[in-house]
Amino acid sequence: MPTTEREAVGSGEDAELGPASTAQPAGSETRSVPALRAAPARRGLTLRDGYPQLVAMVHPDLNPALDLTTLSAGNGRKLWWRCPEGPDHEWQAVVGNMTRPGARCPFCASQRVSVTNSLAARYPAVAAQWHPTKNRDLTPDTVVSGSNRTAWWWCDLGPDHEWQAQIASRTTGGNGCPFCANKRVSVTNSLAARYPDVAAQWHLTKNGGLTPGAVVFGSGTVVWWLCDRAPDHEWQVRIVQRTTMGTNCPCCANQKVSFTNSLAALFPEVAAQLDPARNGGITADQVIAGSNKPLWWICDKGPDHTWRVSPNSRTFDKTGCPACASNQVSSTNSLAALFPAVAAQWHPDRNGPLRPDQVTAQSNKLVWWQCAVDPGHDWPASPKSRTRGRTGCPYCANKKVSPTNSLAARFPEIAAQFDPALNDGLTADQIVAGSATPAVWRCDAGTDHVWSTPVCGRTARDAGCPACGGRQLSKTNSLATRYPEIAAQWHPTRNGTRTPADVIGTSSVDRAWWICREGFDHEWETIIRTRTVAGAGCPCCAGLRLSVTNSLQARQPEIAAQWHPTRNGDRTPDQIVAGSGEAVWWKCPEGPDHEWRVSVDKRTSARTGCPACAGWQVSVTNSLANLYPGVAAQLDPALNDGLTADKVVSRSDRTLVWRCPAGSDHIWPAKVYSRTTNGLGCPCCAGMRLSRSNSLAARFPEVAAELDPALNGGCTPDQILAGTHRRFTWRCRTDPAHLWTTSVANRTAGTGHGCPTCAVTGFRPTLPAYLYLLGRTYEGQEQRKIGITNVPAARLKKLRRFGWMLIEISDEMDGGRAYELEQAFLRGLLSRGLRRTRSSLVVDRQDGYTEAWEYGELPIDSLDDAFREIARLLGEDQACEDAGARTGSGA
Repeated sequence: MPTTEREAVGSGEDAELGPASTAQPAGSETRSVPALRAAPARRGLTLRDGYPQLVAMVHPDLNPALDLTTLSAGNGRKLWWRCPEGPDHEWQAVVGNMTRPGARCPFCASQRVSVTNSLAARYPAVAAQWHPTKNRDLTPDTVVSGSNRTAWWWCDLGPDHEWQAQIASRTTGGNGCPFCANKRVSVTNSLAARYPDVAAQWHLTKNGGLTPGAVVFGSGTVVWWLCDRAPDHEWQVRIVQRTTMGTNCPCCANQKVSFTNSLAALFPEVAAQLDPARNGGITADQVIAGSNKPLWWICDKGPDHTWRVSPNSRTFDKTGCPACASNQVSSTNSLAALFPAVAAQWHPDRNGPLRPDQVTAQSNKLVWWQCAVDPGHDWPASPKSRTRGRTGCPYCANKKVSPTNSLAARFPEIAAQFDPALNDGLTADQIVAGSATPAVWRCDAGTDHVWSTPVCGRTARDAGCPACGGRQLSKTNSLATRYPEIAAQWHPTRNGTRTPADVIGTSSVDRAWWICREGFDHEWETIIRTRTVAGAGCPCCAGLRLSVTNSLQARQPEIAAQWHPTRNGDRTPDQIVAGSGEAVWWKCPEGPDHEWRVSVDKRTSARTGCPACAGWQVSVTNSLANLYPGVAAQLDPALNDGLTADKVVSRSDRTLVWRCPAGSDHIWPAKVYSRTTNGLGCPCCAGMRLSRSNSLAARFPEVAAELDPALNGGCTPDQILAGTHRRFTWRCRTDPAHLWTTSVANRTAGTGHGCPTCAVTGFRPTLPAYLYLLGRTYEGQEQRKIGITNVPAARLKKLRRFGWMLIEISDEMDGGRAYELEQAFLRGLLSRGLRRTRSSLVVDRQDGYTEAWEYGELPIDSLDDAFREIARLLGEDQACEDAGARTGSGA
């Protein structure tokens, strides 16, 4: 370090360093450099003897005339020191201060800035957000990473994301951009930007100067709102309740009265029965139709038909007048008015002041009756049971106890559990078997199996001992006794004073807290029965509840790596269960637009990947335009509803319409993958689809001239593919009487076939012709062959497949003359016995095999030899002479 820099360091903070515990910035991160070990008393010790580790830190160059052998450990002299942890870790300090306990390098202790502890060195990501203009001359490499200094910062996710914060709060506190964290408003997180539909209901006059663009969408501020459904739909609520909690207009939700939801507006018939006089002057237009507040009503069927119930009961539950429904006594529905004969059995003494005109005929109230046959027969019963059930005196009807209907007589097994000691001495023969009287029972399955239930509850539908049935706690059915493995997961602190021995093992009512050993946060609350009977286990282990062990980040880190960094709000992969059915956004690194939304379980369980990579979603990396520009050039948007090649996946099975530049009518439908994967091109150019350019008329007009539409159902040459294998009837141009049937391909492919009548063995005497001589070696024997053709190139090419090689071919001559010369030569072969006959016994059968002979029998090496042989034959054979005279052959 130059002298000027050292002077700058020494002239700033106190150059004499004390113990490392002093002046350390709050929250700073010190390097793992241990403090100098405290020595015993420094008196009389030299630095070299007492602190050898400090001797190594004495600067070797900046301390001239220094004798370490005599320098005492407590000396007050300032020396230059150097720490090996950094190239710029050089400072001045008194020797005595350096030997104090806890003294260390001020740079390692983050008391001075260095290349090793600056913000730029320690936290480059945080330093990248250092504001370039608002921090004066300060830069990330001139401040300590743990400094409490306040600085300006800037986030690139929004043009107005600028804020002040302490450096330590960014590095050790982990604080980020307050705008991205929705702690401050910006153009990216305002209510207007994030929730325009909610912002549209902002009250324009009752919020002062506050606007949707000046508040964060998750703010807790209470503001006014206005719904466009009605002018009186205005209310106050926190902004966060509208955006995050999803609350809407309370008037539309029937939580506040308005023109649109009042009782008078929605239910005028019900509103007509509202009694304003008994409701403090409240009218039907001041009441919400679905309100739960009880109000008074009056029915026009009787002056005493008044009742109190909520509007919701009237409108939603459709309840009416209780007096008309016999649920409230009146002058029109009392027992005395409707059933005077039953009212005559009303007990005169045992019902107190209550009279038959004070109860409805359908009342369930128990009252006393007196039998008209025997005044000593009195019994309790409800008016409803007397009027609807037509019941009479229970004694007369044997419903009171007797020797024949007692519990002991009718149900001796149940009577055995009837405990007189627990029933005030009452015995089983003193109670009717169908009595509704509560009784106490004892089961011999356990000393604590004691319960109370009416007698009829045992005799009519005996459920048995509730302890045995798991409905009442006992020592034999507790959770601890019946299910010790599940009881082992009983939460030790969150169930109050309860223990597994205090609850029924199959209880469907009791809820309890549980803890699973698989994770410290595997805690949950549920009904005991769901664990013991339904077999439910830990919801965290089952992936039903988030924990540190089952989050997407923990279970599937490779899938979590594709979590979209911005489109899932503040959520991260460690905040969602790996098997969650919630749909979230994902981003694949294979393409800039590889973004998609799908539930987490589709990724983790169904193992679905990036739809763009799989070819299910169009992308810049898999579009037809990008991968197959040649094919894409033939996609006509005008014929595909405006669809362009950059909007189509290259392997799509979608059928689109294509246009080939080779012809204006080269238009055809085809699946995209058939063009890209199967390599199919234009069917018109390939001769698989008719067009103006590949019809028989366009390609082979001479052949087309021989197609007779009248013989082919009116089909014309411009309606037929030039290479089709479809068969048609043809008419010869040379002789119209010549008709034959063959395929179009047979006429157009290769050399083409003409009229079979005119072309004797495929040769046309009317056309120019050639005489040829061929030779070959076949199975060790040399052979020769003579022949004629109108098309030498095609004919010789065909014969080369059988091994024949051209020896000589004549100049063009008249077809008729060539035919007669060949026939004369063949007659000569026949006369010598050398010409083959047409027989299936010939092994080397090929086209023209009857025109071949063995070279040894007749050595012919040129056409001149052949002509001489013909001349000889003509001289020896009169028939041949006559034929030669007709051909004019002198060859």
